[in-house]
Amino acid sequence: MTLLRLRNGLLLLEIALVALFAYGYYRWTIEWRLNGTVVQGAVTETFRLDDGSAFVVYDYTVDGATYSRIHRVHDDFFAGTSVGQPVEVIYSPADVAVSGIPGQGGGDFDLPRLPGIFFDLRFLAFVLPALILVNLAGIIGLTIAMIRRRKTAK
Repeated sequence: MTLLRLRNGLLLLEIALVALFAYGYYRWTIEWRLNGTVVQGAVTETFRLDDGSAFVVYDYTVDGATYSRIHRVHDDFFAGTSVGQPVEVIYSPADVAVSGIPGQGGGDFDLPRLPGIFFDLRFLAFVLPALILVNLAGIIGLTIAMIRRRKTAK
């Protein structure tokens, strides 16, 4: 395989990775975080793990169907929460089963996947950017190798 074909293949892969990142970021930020639907839910359980992590379990209803989620929360939120207490819940218009409690950060990393896409936030935040950078380094390296080869051929 020639360097040109390899570089062009990496360019196509780079375009696909950047498009996947942009699509995932759009779905997470624009469709869910900024434009998600907010409903009133109710806390059904609170608990802490041995490592001190605080969690609440809440239910919320959308179009007659009830959904439940365990959500990691900050200590100050946990301290002021009791079973039966109403809680504001944001859910995704693309997938109503995906929800969170606004302002309780870290919980997005606990989602099995982001709304409307097949991967989770860890993949979007950590894996895709790393793949994009590694692939970009490969493209730059191949481009430099092609330029050097042309100079030595003259």
